[in-house]
Amino acid sequence: VPLRVLIVEDYALVREMLRATLEKAGHAVVAVDNGAEAYEAIYSPVGERFDMILMDMHMPIMDGADAVKRIRSLGGREADIAIIGMSADVMSEHVQRFIDAGINAFVTKPIDWNELGRVMKSVMTSHHGQSAMQRPMFDQSGAGQPLLIADIFTQFVNALSHEQSSGLYDATVAFFADCEKKLNELDSKPDFLKSQELAHTILGAASTVGAMQVSETAHKLCALETEPDDLSERIEQLKDLLKKSQVEFDKHFSELKSSGKIVH
Repeated sequence: VPLRVLIVEDYALVREMLRATLEKAGHAVVAVDNGAEAYEAIYSPVGERFDMILMDMHMPIMDGADAVKRIRSLGGREADIAIIGMSADVMSEHVQRFIDAGINAFVTKPIDWNELGRVMKSVMTSHHGQSAMQRPMFDQSGAGQPLLIADIFTQFVNALSHEQSSGLYDATVAFFADCEKKLNELDSKPDFLKSQELAHTILGAASTVGAMQVSETAHKLCALETEPDDLSERIEQLKDLLKKSQVEFDKHFSELKSSGKIVH
C-alpha cells in the first residue's frame, strides 16, 4: 500500500538513497534534515499528513529521540504516527533511549533495503505492537572489517531504475569530498566534540554505501568518553581510509557501469 513517508536524515547521500528507494516502491516522500524540521512538518496546521516517519538518531539542531518525544506529546492523530528509527550506532543505551522516546521499530545502518521494506510493512500492520528490532548486520566494535563491502552498494543499485541510479555516483563522490573537507577543517584545529559530531554523521553514511573501515573507525571515535591524546592521528586515519575507500568505490562503480547496471 503506498504511504506518505517523512524521511528525517541529516546526510544528503543517505537521504536521497532513501528517497529514491521509497519512491520506486510507490511511496510519496518528503525529506528533511533534522528533528526540528520534522517536528515542524508534523506540528504545522497547514503541514502535510504522513503515514510514517523514518527518523535518524544522530542529527544537529534536534536529534531523533528528542524529535520523537515532541511528536508523541502532540496528541491526536499526529502523536499516533508510525515511526521507525535508524542509526549505525547500535550501543544498547543509545538504542534504548530511542525506543523509550516512542519509536515503533529500529533498523540499523547500513540499511538492508529488503529488511526496511519488511519492517515498514510490519509496523503498518501492527503499528503499536512490540518494536520490530533489526539485528546489526556488522559488528562495528571489532577489527578486520573490509575496506568496502561492495554488495551493500550493489544491493541498493539493483533496487533502482537506470534513471534513478544515474546520479548515484555523483552523490557518493560528493559524500567522500564533503567528509574530507570537514576533516581537513578539523585537522587544522582539532576539536573533540566537533570530531565526535562529524564521526556520527560519517558513521551512518559510510556504512550505507559499504565503506566499513571508515564506519568502524568513526564508531570508535564516537564511543570515546574523554578526549584522546591521539585525536589528530585519529582524524588523519579517517581521512586516509576515506581516500582508500573512494578508490575502491570507483573500481566497483566502473564494474557496475561495464555490466550495464548503471548508466552514467
